[in-house]
Amino acid sequence: DVVIAGDFNNLIGHYSFEPLIESDFIFQTRFLKAGSAEGSYIKTSNPQNSDDLIDHIALRYSDTSEVVRNSTFAYGVGSKSDGIDYVVRQSDHVPVWTSFATDMDLDDE
Repeated sequence: DVVIAGDFNNLIGHYSFEPLIESDFIFQTRFLKAGSAEGSYIKTSNPQNSDDLIDHIALRYSDTSEVVRNSTFAYGVGSKSDGIDYVVRQSDHVPVWTSFATDMDLDDE
């Protein structure tokens, strides 16, 4: 199983992702779970102005069947004061995660 995750500094659709897409990697951040924030990068202390989704998780479905489809989630900061506090104390990026079924190895089926 190969999972690529991190701060890619680009939005989905950027030409720099073409080699990954041509290698059948699928960006799970294209399929955000309901209730997810739309962005992962907080440009300012205003969380409503944080719509750059530049942190991604990519994988190949043919190699990683344990992924839970449509489970990718970008954490929502909330209010403006929460955004200011988050940027000062945590990071200018919010967590982005994807769920996997870990109760059995589905690749062997």
